[in-house]
Amino acid sequence: MTHAIDHPFRDPTAHDNPHRPDDLRRLRPEANPLASRIRLVVTDMDGTLLCPDHHLPEGLEPVLQTMAHRDIIFAPASGRQCAALAAQFPTVPGHSLIIAENGTNVVMDDELIYSAPLDPRVVRRTIIRVRELRAAGIDCAAVVCHPECGYVERDDEPFLREVTPYYLSHEITTDLLDTHNGAVCEGAVKVAIHCFDDAETVLAPRVADFAELCQVTVSGQHWIDMSNVGTNKGSALSQVQGRLGISRDETVVFGDYLNDLAMMDCATMSFAMANAHPQVIDKAAYLAPPNTEDGVVQVLSALLGL
Repeated sequence: MTHAIDHPFRDPTAHDNPHRPDDLRRLRPEANPLASRIRLVVTDMDGTLLCPDHHLPEGLEPVLQTMAHRDIIFAPASGRQCAALAAQFPTVPGHSLIIAENGTNVVMDDELIYSAPLDPRVVRRTIIRVRELRAAGIDCAAVVCHPECGYVERDDEPFLREVTPYYLSHEITTDLLDTHNGAVCEGAVKVAIHCFDDAETVLAPRVADFAELCQVTVSGQHWIDMSNVGTNKGSALSQVQGRLGISRDETVVFGDYLNDLAMMDCATMSFAMANAHPQVIDKAAYLAPPNTEDGVVQVLSALLGL
């Protein structure tokens, strides 16, 4: 739980305004003994690093350059597929580490180092459930996610407009259960369900029974992900830390939504964005400044002493 007394951005006397920023100098190396030990920075994308227009914030490039010079690894961790994340960071200096598909697909220096395929039977049942929900009036659709491509059977422009930023590599098919003789259900790492209504209140209760078969995660205001049990951004980050010999004290994480909760346990310096889901704010050790367009840049600049 985030305690106000430990919080560099929370005024202990201002419970009605927990996002009021404090002095960023408290995070600088001369004031924070952990700052000089940072070896890994992991950040969520939408609602965290990205600006509201889905672009990277100004000021990020020199921060990444400094991190590379100091051998600090930077990694986006997102529900987006690897291809979409790689396209956003074509020239990230140093090691290339991507935690994609909410932790079900991890690539480092173009090598797949971790993957967690979903049971094909769960994939099929999810596709059928989504079809039933849509027939019942819930405006939703599924993306069957493979490491290289996402498959969809809905081709209307409003849906594809929502899918394309997250699944840059995707294929439209008439029947997910029949495409490639049913092979789409084999080897999928995740099924993402997009709902044009609020996913947490409208869609989640209608797929809650799937928790007996797989992990059900509300990953955004309009998205729910079905993945292998025990697979999430946190489990993927733990795999990375073990592979690289990096500890919690050497890791910084940033997040804003429920699919970021598991990452908060992997870093002593865990930051919730000021506009984060209440559960994430409660879980994180710190709150980032309330300027959601460059909050991550502000924090990293302070930690790096820039």
